[in-house]
Amino acid sequence: MTTDTLVPYSEAMERYEPVIGLETHVELGTRTKMFCGCVTTFGAEPNSQVCPVCLGLPGSLPVVNRMAIEYTIRIGLAMNCTIAEWCRFARKNYFYPDMPKNFQISQYDEPLCTDGWLDVRLYVTELRDLLRSLHVSDVRMEEGSLRCDVNTSLAPRGSAAWGTRTETKNVNSLRSVERAVLFEIERQAAVLDAGGRVKQETRHFHENTGTTTAGRSKEEAQDYRYFPEPDLVPVAPPAEWVEQIRAALPEPPSARRARLRAEWDLSEADMTALSNAGALDLVAETVAAGASPADARKWWLGELARLANEDGTELSALGITPAQVARISELVAAGALNDKLARQVIDAVLAGEGDPDEVVKARGLAVVSDESALTKAVDEAIAANPDIAARVREGRVAAVGPLVGAVMKATRGQADAARVRELILRRLS
Repeated sequence: MTTDTLVPYSEAMERYEPVIGLETHVELGTRTKMFCGCVTTFGAEPNSQVCPVCLGLPGSLPVVNRMAIEYTIRIGLAMNCTIAEWCRFARKNYFYPDMPKNFQISQYDEPLCTDGWLDVRLYVTELRDLLRSLHVSDVRMEEGSLRCDVNTSLAPRGSAAWGTRTETKNVNSLRSVERAVLFEIERQAAVLDAGGRVKQETRHFHENTGTTTAGRSKEEAQDYRYFPEPDLVPVAPPAEWVEQIRAALPEPPSARRARLRAEWDLSEADMTALSNAGALDLVAETVAAGASPADARKWWLGELARLANEDGTELSALGITPAQVARISELVAAGALNDKLARQVIDAVLAGEGDPDEVVKARGLAVVSDESALTKAVDEAIAANPDIAARVREGRVAAVGPLVGAVMKATRGQADAARVRELILRRLS
């Protein structure tokens, strides 16, 4: 099928009703794997983090990672789940070329966490924020720490039966989840319009084209031949341990956003912009270090966001800390720096030249506040621009701009522009 034969999304939605399910995979941030002592460093050489247990060699036995169980309970509690008093693992049998055992240790009908829910509008975004706040995973979609299998099916509107689903595997960005759903709706609508039948199968998403292609036929549960894992004892987390974990849970992201929005007097759009830019935690830490919410937002969503965009990196990866941004904001508020000089300080801090105060001293970037020096610069600018000065004297105050610019140039941008304008108008009044 080519993109020319797809049914436009709006037309597909008029005739069909979609059912969408997101199977979300999270790689927990444990130091070692789930059932053995191998480390889990991202990007390591192939086959360098394996052992007899990973390879399923005779005589090797798995052992459950206690921290993984704790992380799972932490996630379950944060998502309003019931935590089982007793659960066990199962074997899921199927062949993958990179899985020597030909089975996966999983959970089936007796899981650790059940019946959870999460209030959302943007599911994957909210889930990612929640997991990050729990410190159970770095949830880096580009590294596969968080990824989605996107299940999509279509049925004629008004039909009592669901359509046949496809499962688009391992989609690893928020935007790609949306694109995969849209393409499958348009593709499946075209198949059904032509009198065809949607096949239950896994599909692969292609980032460069936004399309999906067929993978393998999708198994049903019975095809996996589940049975209780014979090499692991059941897990029975003590109730007091579960309650200790519950008591240590952080404030939920949604509640934290609502609280900060009220404390900072932000609109819904402002808070959304902070969240979408990945700046919420950075702004909160900057405010905690002494900056005003307005100043913290100004620097992180303005100059620093621009620099991060130019470098193609995230805000959190920039070589400047919230405490340093707070100090720059403090220097501006005190009149020791203006915005132009502050941007130079930021550049120097990012270049590794030291903390803001060290940069200001080393580069001599402090605002010129000596009244006599400013007055001298003002007088020189007036003398050099008599025509402009005459217009200002006649009451055309808007003409003062070039005089202010001349003084700022003479002071290498190290004067306070508002103070310069005040001095010029006073001289010419």
